[in-house]
Amino acid sequence: MKNLKFKLIVSLGIIIAAMLIAGISVYAANESTEIVQQTNGDYMIYINNNEGTNFSFAFSDSSSAAETSLTYYTAGTDAKGNKVAYINTTILNNNPAIKTAVTAKPPVTIYMWAKVLNSQGTYDYIEEAAPVNVGSAIQEEDVKAAGAVTNTIPVNINQTGPSTSDVNGVPTTVQTGTIELTDTSAQYEYQIVKLPSTDEYNNLFSLAATISKYLNSTNVSMIEKIDTYNTFNSLYNSLQPSAADSNWLPVTNYQILQPADTKNGDQYIVWIKNTTTGEIDAQFMTSTQIPNQTWTREVISALPITGADYTLEIIFGILLVAAAGVYIVIRRLESKNRK
Repeated sequence: MKNLKFKLIVSLGIIIAAMLIAGISVYAANESTEIVQQTNGDYMIYINNNEGTNFSFAFSDSSSAAETSLTYYTAGTDAKGNKVAYINTTILNNNPAIKTAVTAKPPVTIYMWAKVLNSQGTYDYIEEAAPVNVGSAIQEEDVKAAGAVTNTIPVNINQTGPSTSDVNGVPTTVQTGTIELTDTSAQYEYQIVKLPSTDEYNNLFSLAATISKYLNSTNVSMIEKIDTYNTFNSLYNSLQPSAADSNWLPVTNYQILQPADTKNGDQYIVWIKNTTTGEIDAQFMTSTQIPNQTWTREVISALPITGADYTLEIIFGILLVAAAGVYIVIRRLESKNRK
């Protein structure tokens, strides 16, 4: 009797552990993917740390589907050449259950498998039953809108002509940094926010500085980039002053000057409004003083996430010999335990 109780306790412990592991696996899989809805309605799915991996993928409306019974598609590419899974009209039309789940209001979660061919000629899974809900997709236009910040209203960063100023009692020739509006056919207004300010403004500048380094970065995953752009866009929209805000000041001679009391390292967010078109943009500026005042600018670049036209190569059949072997071993163990 004691042995039976002990076996029951051990079995219960194994079951609980398996449930916990399963829960952790699902959470990890969900955290390792990012869904982007394109402007044409298709979806791209990035798999973390696999942007350069040639993988194939499949979907099911059931998390317990046998992976060997699924229809697999080869990964597509985005505009930058990153490998992505995708959901488009062809996939939806070939999979009625997936189409029903994806087009439901609200969308129902589906599950994704992704695999990579290894050197032994079998497949390794990089995702297994990873939950995918297109209702949580980031919109492509939001990421593109974030990439347009600092570039919507064209500017040049320059300096005024030299002038004499009293610096600690010593007459000193200095120059002042300027933001020059290059389109002189319009009229402009501006607002300057000096940092540190609120947590939101401080975070916005920090995100802009992070994004400005993404252009030539190969060490940051697309998932991290997309998340950062999306967070930036949301915060930017919440802080952008309205066109009717009473704090706008007129721009004189198409120049916005550094504040006279600026110090080396001071940071500013400069809101600029084109009063002719109503467009509003921002510049993220850092002051240097050597002793001439200059402004350095954080430039945000567009994130190329637009998908290409995907060529669908459907992979049929049971290809996972290793997985099948594992499955047979598990069934034999189950049969032995029942005896």
